[in-house]
Amino acid sequence: DREGLSISRVELTLNKIFKNEKIAPKAFEKIIKDKIYKIFTDEILAQANWGKKIQDAIEYFNPENPYEIYIWALKNDIVKNILENYKGQYLNSNYEIYTYFKKFSTQKLALHYAITSDNQAYKYFRKLKDIKINTTGDILLKNGYMQGAKIGEILEKLLEEQINNNSFSNQTDELIWVKNNF
Repeated sequence: DREGLSISRVELTLNKIFKNEKIAPKAFEKIIKDKIYKIFTDEILAQANWGKKIQDAIEYFNPENPYEIYIWALKNDIVKNILENYKGQYLNSNYEIYTYFKKFSTQKLALHYAITSDNQAYKYFRKLKDIKINTTGDILLKNGYMQGAKIGEILEKLLEEQINNNSFSNQTDELIWVKNNF
């Protein structure tokens, strides 16, 4: 019976438990196996073995407030969103990986990795997330390109080329590529 028990109080208690890195994976496993989750929900998508996977993901991704990932894993709406939108098997290029994961927070990326074992999430985090281009829309305008949607298209293709092929070491290389392709 959950009467009189607030979700915020349950989350506060879970925060205290999961902040202890040494016990967090085992505590998560116990919450699932012993159906302690029934305090706040009838059914759960989380699996008991996720505790160790979350711990590993926290080590790999080093997110702020890592204990929150355990709590997120107990929330069906968050887990369902990750599982329903999971596209790992369809991401063929570095740019597709970048585009898929760029809106993920570090916590969501870690949870995604923990529950899907998707190495592309790890690849994004370690190799792709910080790739940038030096060229801006203003620079393209100064080089004679007309303002409009085409500027965004050029910048997007430039970023795609950099992410997939690491083609440019400076802005001059980028502008040469733009002039040759647009």
